[in-house]
Amino acid sequence: MLLVEDNEGDAFLARDRLARARSRAFSVASVTSLAEARVALREARFDAVVLDLGLPDSRGIESFRRLRRRVPSVPIVILSGQNDDDAARAALREGAEDVLSKSGEGLESLPRAILYAMERFQARQADAQLQQLISDNPDGMLVTDAGGAVQFVNAAALDLFGVDRETFMSQEIGFSFGDDAMSEVEILRGGARRTAEVRLGHIHWHGQRAVLATLRDVTESRHMADQLREAQKLEAVGLLAGGIAHDFNNLLLVILGNAEFLLDELAPGAPGSEEAEQIIRAAEQAAMLTGQLLAFSRRDEAVPELFRPCEALQRLGAMIRRVLPPDITLELPAGAGEALIEIAPTSFDQVILNLVFNARHAMPGGGRLTISLDESAPHEVRISVRDTGTGIPAENLTRIFEPFFTTRAAGTGTGLGLPTCRRILHDAGGEIRAESPPGGGACFTLTLPRSAPARAAGEGATAGEPAPAPGPPPRILLAEDNPEARQTIARSLERAGYHVVTAADGREAQALIEASGAEGAEGFDLVLSDAVMPHMSGVALSRWLAETRPALPFLLITGLSTEIGEGLGAPREVLRKPFEREALLARLAALLPGPTSGR
Repeated sequence: MLLVEDNEGDAFLARDRLARARSRAFSVASVTSLAEARVALREARFDAVVLDLGLPDSRGIESFRRLRRRVPSVPIVILSGQNDDDAARAALREGAEDVLSKSGEGLESLPRAILYAMERFQARQADAQLQQLISDNPDGMLVTDAGGAVQFVNAAALDLFGVDRETFMSQEIGFSFGDDAMSEVEILRGGARRTAEVRLGHIHWHGQRAVLATLRDVTESRHMADQLREAQKLEAVGLLAGGIAHDFNNLLLVILGNAEFLLDELAPGAPGSEEAEQIIRAAEQAAMLTGQLLAFSRRDEAVPELFRPCEALQRLGAMIRRVLPPDITLELPAGAGEALIEIAPTSFDQVILNLVFNARHAMPGGGRLTISLDESAPHEVRISVRDTGTGIPAENLTRIFEPFFTTRAAGTGTGLGLPTCRRILHDAGGEIRAESPPGGGACFTLTLPRSAPARAAGEGATAGEPAPAPGPPPRILLAEDNPEARQTIARSLERAGYHVVTAADGREAQALIEASGAEGAEGFDLVLSDAVMPHMSGVALSRWLAETRPALPFLLITGLSTEIGEGLGAPREVLRKPFEREALLARLAALLPGPTSGR
């Protein structure tokens, strides 16, 4: 204890009373002025201070204030003389723990008063620390008494509920705290629903039992979790689509090839020729849908191709009209454009259809969707998708390309469409921008580099052009694990005049090549191989040929994009399944060397 008392007699009586205390042993240090007290408090730690307000160097309430500033974390008990009553009451209001009279009765109760003062001070300090922790916590925090009345609320909780402190403290909070340690509640803030995770704990608040409720806003994290689940669903769809695409494209190849065989046997206009042509068109549309499903359901990068956007938009027109309701009018570019762009066709379709779906959503009451093409610039091509819908608020225009940002209701949009469109265009060297004047709908403009005309491999070959030159027919090794597809491709090649040797997988093809001897009279002129086969894939076969017979032409046929690209060992040609006979023959005509004699 530190006793600050300038009267020697009063100091003696106080020390004597503390020395006779039975409840606790007191160690007392005495000083006679405020200056000495400040020195003593600086040099040693004390559990409590007993202060006389009438000191030689300080008097009245000022003595308490100056000492409190020096030791804010030590309880102070006031010893009051007859003339110090007003100052003593003021000290109590400003934080003194107790006031005792210097009379005999006051000094007699000094030990008990000091112990009580220490307990109260420690409790008040703990409350102050707890309140500071709660106030500064980034999570919303509430303190309620045993009856559920709110005793304290921090700024984060006020922000979560969207009300001021006075309103919050004067109203019911809208939900009750049960016995569960953790739960979730829905909060309506400014017309929008927020989800908060609530954790409960029991504490003491100002000496009374209370409940501390911690509220964490989990609205965004729940939304992100939902988006992640949607992305995982898309990934699962992609895996499923990839698993069946190979077999499905083989089926389409058989349908397409046999329909062409039927058409070969029929004269133009003969009964059955129209039906065969319809089968061919249906197979081609099914092949396009398969490619689009693969592009939409997974992130695999398809192979860029050179094509005219005007023709691609005309091709997409029929599909777009099927997804638009009758009250939305569609306008497409008129005439035949000549500009060329280089981008994966399925990726191009994905961008256009995504913008179409957004436009349809923005026109629930009908309207007009206009897709226009501008080829006037020498180095770029511009495609605009404009609707007459509700438009995009100005505050959202800068955010619509952010991943997972969406203005649609929960469960109706993932917020991934526009960011994906921007990524696709960026990868192709282009860009996308959005405009939405007030009351004028929305317009998305795509800009892509304009490509110089180039003759693609095999371009210029026609269906009626015989691929082999006069003389012994070129020998083609066909590796295909699907029996029907193998038979259809071989039949097409044999009808075109080629000599075909077939293999059921890459390992069998490798054995046939090795058995044929060195390249020459008994060798093969070209290897045609499926990409996905048991035992040895077409990609592995291509790598082996690149090492052992780099001059032997090789054509890889595939219905997927994941198994091609890296690891082919050398520049190789790729033909997508399902393909028409004319496309296959044109590619072979470009790959095979000139007339060969001696076979």
